Amino acid sequence: MLLTALWLASSLAAKPDTQRPPPLDLIRKVEKSLKLEKCFGRREPLRREYSYIGWTEGMKQRVDRTKIEFWVAEAGKGARKPGLFLSFLRLPTLDDNDFRFTTGVYDIAKGRVVSGGCFSNNPPR
Repeated sequence: MLLTALWLASSLAAKPDTQRPPPLDLIRKVEKSLKLEKCFGRREPLRREYSYIGWTEGMKQRVDRTKIEFWVAEAGKGARKPGLFLSFLRLPTLDDNDFRFTTGVYDIAKGRVVSGGCFSNNPPR
């Protein structure tokens, strides 16, 4: 835990303000509102990724700092290592393994999840 905190502090200090991930105290609020047990029960471990929402307009990268994108998945299969991962913008992950996940958007001003749900990476066909 201490090593994680030190790594997080050093990685945040090295980035300019315009590229810092959402602050950890805000992520704790997001996690409280997610009710992860509805998607995963009491399963551990989980990979929890949080970032601001970003998109591209032409050659410019745009960022919405009023909303947090989350992606939480069962860890341990494939390249999904367990833990908490904060980034400025989240890159998509390609993974053909069978696992459950939740993804969506948390609105900071409203203090709640405004879109999201529980999904399976390989739903029945």
